[in-house]
Amino acid sequence: MKQMITLKRHHIHIGNLILVNETYPIIRPFHPPLVPVESSYAAIALQRTAAALLAGALTDLSAREKIVPVSGFRPLREQRQIYEDSLKENGREFTEKYVALPDHSEHQTGLAIDLGENKADIDFIRPDFPYEGICQEFRKRAADYGFIERYQKEKTAVTHIAHEPWHFRYVGGPHAALMQEHELALEEYILWLKRFPYEGEHLFTRNDRYEAEIFYVPMTEDAAQASAEPDAARTGFALTEDAARPRAARTGFALTEISAEPNAARPGFGLTEDAARPRAARPGFGHTEIPAEPDAARPGFALTEIPAELDTARPGFALTEASAKPRAAVTAHTVRIALPECTAYQVSGNNIDGCIVTLWHSRYTLPGQIRQQRRPKTVPAHDEKTKKESKRRAG
Repeated sequence: MKQMITLKRHHIHIGNLILVNETYPIIRPFHPPLVPVESSYAAIALQRTAAALLAGALTDLSAREKIVPVSGFRPLREQRQIYEDSLKENGREFTEKYVALPDHSEHQTGLAIDLGENKADIDFIRPDFPYEGICQEFRKRAADYGFIERYQKEKTAVTHIAHEPWHFRYVGGPHAALMQEHELALEEYILWLKRFPYEGEHLFTRNDRYEAEIFYVPMTEDAAQASAEPDAARTGFALTEDAARPRAARTGFALTEISAEPNAARPGFGLTEDAARPRAARPGFGHTEIPAEPDAARPGFALTEIPAELDTARPGFALTEASAKPRAAVTAHTVRIALPECTAYQVSGNNIDGCIVTLWHSRYTLPGQIRQQRRPKTVPAHDEKTKKESKRRAG
């Protein structure tokens, strides 16, 4: 049996996994249920689940007196004020490195927290959170409670934010553990999850508490076209993107990275007479590969032939046997997908073009992270002896 759930366009912009950075701002104003992280810091709050798990982590590590919350949820007006004050006090270079623009700050989601080592003088913008002692112990265990160190030193080229060892972001389990295991920033993780579309192979992960299944659901037309989907003209086949990024203008060829610099005068392919692979603009001619020649249109890449059977209707895609995965029912503003009946699940948008769905296949889950669906009542099966005893008492 299946249960159908409907995902709407606004779901793209809400949830634990939304990506908020200089490119993807907050689209929908956040009014999450907030609770203080610590009773002694009533003004510093997070979304309810994130606050509960952070408190649990600090308690388990006996760190409540050693690690203190410095900054949690900020409304837009507060983020704007912090940014403007920093410009005046610290200058533009410092501010652009350490303070996010209004509506581009994770703090506005209620999912981000700045933590500091408890000491007499704590810097509000750059609190000390060293890679040793209790702070490092928290950092090592953070993923167990759904948190990641968001702006790591090795990921500044990806996040475009300076190293912030004090800034932690709640993404929930199992995502924090997967990001830690594969050493991915949130930007990279969101992109990686697109390899596991609803209609393709799903991502499975497990530990001693739960087994989870994760997949991506495209919610925009461009995202849907980029994902694997059955090809109506070729029943039993599905379109899958080649491992290298395809170039739509060169049907049947994919881009692979090369070290040589592009040569604008030699676009990477020559024309030879080939009736079997015509080019619309040059009838009777097809493309053949010139080894090691770069593609002028995409510097740093060369065109190589996709070995699988080509689908002429979808340049850059290859046809492979389709599995029995159900298709998503897509309308202008909604997507309907089928899930196993009575499965606990969670939906989060990525704030770009789709949603990530997480299913739990075990009763061992982290508290507060999932939406539990109605489960049918179960009637225990009695053995013959029990049935006879029940009849005797009834008689």
